[in-house]
Amino acid sequence: MDGESEGAAAGSDGADGVSLLPANYQEYYAGDTAGEPQVAHVMDVFKTAGRNEGLEPKNNRELNAEILSSRDTMAHGYVTMSKNDDRILVIHRITYHSARMGMPPKPWENQMYALAGDVMGEQLPQTLVWPTRILDSLNQDVKVLKLAQQITTLMGTAATTLAPVDEDEIEEYYDTIKTRYGMYVPRKYLPMLLETRLTPKEALCKIVIESTSQGDSDSLKPLIDWFRVAVTRSEELVTAPSLVARTSAPEVALMEPQLLQEQLKVTKADLPAWNNTERTARATRNEADDTVEKLVDILHQRGPSGISLPAPAKKDQKPSDHWRGTIDLLLHVVQVGSEADLPDVWSAWARANKKEHRNVLQEKLQETAVLLGYPQPMATG
Repeated sequence: MDGESEGAAAGSDGADGVSLLPANYQEYYAGDTAGEPQVAHVMDVFKTAGRNEGLEPKNNRELNAEILSSRDTMAHGYVTMSKNDDRILVIHRITYHSARMGMPPKPWENQMYALAGDVMGEQLPQTLVWPTRILDSLNQDVKVLKLAQQITTLMGTAATTLAPVDEDEIEEYYDTIKTRYGMYVPRKYLPMLLETRLTPKEALCKIVIESTSQGDSDSLKPLIDWFRVAVTRSEELVTAPSLVARTSAPEVALMEPQLLQEQLKVTKADLPAWNNTERTARATRNEADDTVEKLVDILHQRGPSGISLPAPAKKDQKPSDHWRGTIDLLLHVVQVGSEADLPDVWSAWARANKKEHRNVLQEKLQETAVLLGYPQPMATG
């Protein structure tokens, strides 16, 4: 997985300009990225397009071998799901403990492990046996709504998943995705996924916002596509899992004392400031208002169809005037039969000037903030 590296280091500095040592894995991955492969290069490794698209996808065995060989030279993070859990699982920091030369291997030696989640107080992250089948390709392609439709629909409902695309759906309203059961997460996107256990809906919104602001949307397509499948149920039943969900979660390692000591040694080396009560707290990003407002900005720029919108609406405009040429798509997304049946928020948005959009959408922003687990944002003009 070696390739061109990211340019400058991205460590966080303290007030005196000196880089602070990481106290948790969010800070660890947000730190020095020198030597990390570029997002586009490493994501190409996990693509699953067929030969007709000019790509020979790597199989599970090849990927596991590359992960093992590069475990100490680059960051490894992966997302996966199981059918008995409605939240994604982030596994990272691959380790491998070799048997001592000339000694028979102990039961816990000569196999790969990974951490699940972040440290909590004095508690180590849970150690999992590396799930060797995590990167198997799905045995079928999956139809999902267009990305703008998915985001718009998810914003307008308390549900955390979407129904599968109808068999007779018009082709222009959906994408067909081929993906894997688990997916690689580039280093710089790991901190936001390690903050808390996220639903696929929450993670998709975060990744779309951040990748757009970073200019990585195209490069990060395999990961975004994985989340798009993760939020799409395999059946109409609201409790149905996604097709990327495995039957069971990765196996929890039996923590024999020696294995525990080895894992503890790795974590302490990674996180020198872990449990250091005298350490100056690292500043954390305040994403509460920023995240939701960015999501609305992205949707407004693209419009329900994903294309640029016309000039700001006049006071007497209707939704069909504001979304010229795409009103049918808006009706389809909101699932109403006519423009007159649209919720009031769409008419108010169409009539408002650009500077008034956030005021008009205040209620929607508040609802979305609650769904994403953030404090309610104040609309700004």
